[in-house]
Amino acid sequence: MKLIYVANARMPTDKAHGHQISTMCNEYAQLGYDVELWVPTRNNPISKTVFEYYGLPASFKVRYIPTIDFIQYDKIIGRLGGWLQVPSFMVSFCVYLLINSPSRKNTCFLSRVPEVVFVATRSGYPSVFECHDWFQRRVKLSLWFLKKATGVVATNSLIADEFICRGFRGEHVHVAPNGVKLERFALTLTKEEALDRLQVSGAFKTKCLSSTVLMYTGSYTTMNVDKGIELVLDALKSIPRTYFIAVGGAEWELTKYRTLAQQQGVLAQCCFRGRVSQDEIATYQQIADILVMPFPRKAHYERHMSPIKMFEYMASGRPIVATRLSSIEQVLRHESNAVLIEPGSLQEFILAIQRLKQNERRSARLAKTALSDVAEYAWRQRAERISNWVGKLV
Repeated sequence: MKLIYVANARMPTDKAHGHQISTMCNEYAQLGYDVELWVPTRNNPISKTVFEYYGLPASFKVRYIPTIDFIQYDKIIGRLGGWLQVPSFMVSFCVYLLINSPSRKNTCFLSRVPEVVFVATRSGYPSVFECHDWFQRRVKLSLWFLKKATGVVATNSLIADEFICRGFRGEHVHVAPNGVKLERFALTLTKEEALDRLQVSGAFKTKCLSSTVLMYTGSYTTMNVDKGIELVLDALKSIPRTYFIAVGGAEWELTKYRTLAQQQGVLAQCCFRGRVSQDEIATYQQIADILVMPFPRKAHYERHMSPIKMFEYMASGRPIVATRLSSIEQVLRHESNAVLIEPGSLQEFILAIQRLKQNERRSARLAKTALSDVAEYAWRQRAERISNWVGKLV
């Protein structure tokens, strides 16, 4: 079977969705499917190919659909650029599909874009929608586009329930959380070995070796909403001999959080680093004593996410402190494979860190259980489950 994944996204990109899409395409290809990734031509500061950037073999084809990139003019036309990008891409996709016309007998489309699923389905192709978040202002229109979809992949059961409550048949909705590349993140390095691999020295190395290292990886905000780093900064003054490292921020995020740390008087206890490769993230996590994920109680975090970092944390062999949210509790369990606290609770966060620092045996037990549990969330297994389910539908 040919699988065509259509994404209205700049590829490659430093955003998490690019990593997820390219990884899944590779996993489908490794399972023996003929895979193509269709993406728009976009102005891209990244000069590497998809395979070079994400460290993947050239196991699938990448086809660039000629598209007017309105987003590059956002400084001139503002938000209008984002609004125009979807119709611009959809016109290009329709023309491209008409010209190429892959066989309808053995081709299935996958996409995160409801309009793509609508066009592909109405053109006679089995089409599956992959939902990583609930819809914002266009719920009714998006659901209408998906009425004839072959199936829906939801990244957690809460999203799946949203579809079923709106009339989608349960057997046509498949729950598949995000995952992790175990061979990349399940490392067994000491702090010293990880620091040497990253070729760091000086004050940073000294602080890492002489302190309990808390670490957060990934973007610092989503939709301009803080992902809990402000809570960590608030806590540092109450947790002596602790060093906080945040890896993965955009330039404006680095500036913002350095300023906040300085205002809190904890800048000397912090290190903010920009976006790095997946291999580097895996190595950074080996420096950590505790990995933190203190998301706030917002609708997106509460119900509509399956954070890739959660599975990367679990594979690292380090204890995790996260917030008690419905989406998180589908994977992490308090005192089994993580410590869960109430969102926004400064005192609970401080207490959780202090107790992990004081009890190495407990920390090791939580980390060991998380590492065992994450085995079922490997990307390969996700690809197998989805492809087997799609095969039954088509």
